[in-house]
Amino acid sequence: RAWIKKLSLPALSARQLDVLLDQVIFAAPNACPQLSLPIGEFRRYRQTLFLMPNPGQSVNSGVCHVSDLPIGLQQKDSLEIRVGRDVSRVKIQGQAHHRDLKQVFQEAGVPPWLRACIPQIFSNGELIFLFGEWVGCDNWAS
Repeated sequence: RAWIKKLSLPALSARQLDVLLDQVIFAAPNACPQLSLPIGEFRRYRQTLFLMPNPGQSVNSGVCHVSDLPIGLQQKDSLEIRVGRDVSRVKIQGQAHHRDLKQVFQEAGVPPWLRACIPQIFSNGELIFLFGEWVGCDNWAS
């Protein structure tokens, strides 16, 4: 209740709180339960509770600052920000091999329903930046 109050959202009724506890918080450990209520959609992933806006609800926007361009990237290069799953495999800078993007998201703890919302930065058609990390230059789109 304190978390919801801190978010300046309407309080849950006793019945809504009971349903949230039973169906989401105390669901099986390996489940990815969700519950839609008027204030939003509650989801649990890896023992963390998320409150997502319902379709049509406004959300606060965030800003991603990109600094320290990697060697070889010029300001004249064409940069594009895409959202979605344009790439299936990536090579993270400093790692030897390409990996499935799904595996990278899992290791980073990104919930499945948010993965399609993660911004990806491309330079000249190649993925170069993904949620805070520069990725290798020899990626390919699926």
